[in-house]
Amino acid sequence: MLPGCGIVYSEMSHEDERTHWLQLWTNLPKEHKMCEPQYQELLDGQTPCARPQDGVFVKVIAGESHGVKSHIYTRTPTMLLDFKMDKNQTVTQTIPAFRQHATDSFKLSAAPHILGIPTARLKQKRTIPSSSPRMVPAPSGSRQRMRQRIL
Repeated sequence: MLPGCGIVYSEMSHEDERTHWLQLWTNLPKEHKMCEPQYQELLDGQTPCARPQDGVFVKVIAGESHGVKSHIYTRTPTMLLDFKMDKNQTVTQTIPAFRQHATDSFKLSAAPHILGIPTARLKQKRTIPSSSPRMVPAPSGSRQRMRQRIL
């Protein structure tokens, strides 16, 4: 959703339904702050996916991963990837130069690492170099799959 010059909205969920969601707000460049409002919906079944190797699945919500591009248009360069990896898997994800300013990683389950740093210790707005960070799940004894989002 791009509020631009004015979208009024409300967030509601069903009381008897368990919901997991992540909401992100991106600051627009000055020249786009009063643009016409816009809404794009990307349902789960419409999300492009990459499978760079066995045991690694990437939903490309915004941006690009392993040659697969999202259908979502953004006015601010944005990369949002949802990784699901079997235990003991390692995958390399290149972070474009535009993302050098702030790259956040949110651990949704298990204990992934980026560049050898446990993501639980990563702070928001920590810069991750654009030179292909490495994502690694929990140590080999883990029985969980890893799930992580890179923004």
